[in-house]
Amino acid sequence: MKWLRPPEDERPVRPVVDEQALEKALEVSRGVLFKHSPACWSSAKALRHVRAFAAQHPDVPVYLVDVLAQRALSMEAARRLGVPHESPQAIALVDGSVVWSGSHWEVTTDALSAAVVN
Repeated sequence: MKWLRPPEDERPVRPVVDEQALEKALEVSRGVLFKHSPACWSSAKALRHVRAFAAQHPDVPVYLVDVLAQRALSMEAARRLGVPHESPQAIALVDGSVVWSGSHWEVTTDALSAAVVN
């Protein structure tokens, strides 16, 4: 039921679907940008870790870019952050700067916590 969903800013993982949402994701004081391919099983596994991190740390915004549907936004994020594109890929940001990035099996709840929370 659509009316039972929390507002977008209160969802554990916020979708990045346009330039404005990407801008917001890149300007957070602490946050995670996750590049996800819904066609990839390793990305599905990494997404479980990202969702677990989001649930454990609701004060840290987590943004998701679907690399198939939003390829241009994914590439723009890579360009602006200076992090070569991979998928799945998590990028931890503090004050707009990349403090950690990991891909595939490096994307774990513990790795995200260590990068952003500690």
